[in-house]
Amino acid sequence: MTLRGRMRVMGALIAAALAVYGTAKFYSPSLMIYVTEQTLIQKSPTGISPETVHQQYHAYLSLFPDLESRVEAVMAVSQYLEKIQQLRPQELDRLLKINQPAPEAK
Repeated sequence: MTLRGRMRVMGALIAAALAVYGTAKFYSPSLMIYVTEQTLIQKSPTGISPETVHQQYHAYLSLFPDLESRVEAVMAVSQYLEKIQQLRPQELDRLLKINQPAPEAK
């Protein structure tokens, strides 16, 4: 392979790596929001429908005006969920309280 061919291959690999990085950076907040929602649904108390959790979660997220503050809130919820096996109804209400900021991780 000639030097020109090698340079083309390297350029194509760099372009592909940049495309993957840009795509991951663009979609990572959406993925984090989705994964946290699914975790909330899995750990929600019995008797609470997934639709209810979905509505409460998205109402909570709508309180945050920009993506950065929304991501911080999702991180706080995610860190809290890491430490528990099953949510009690009171915890779910406190976790997604509409007039209250995200809980602190203990």
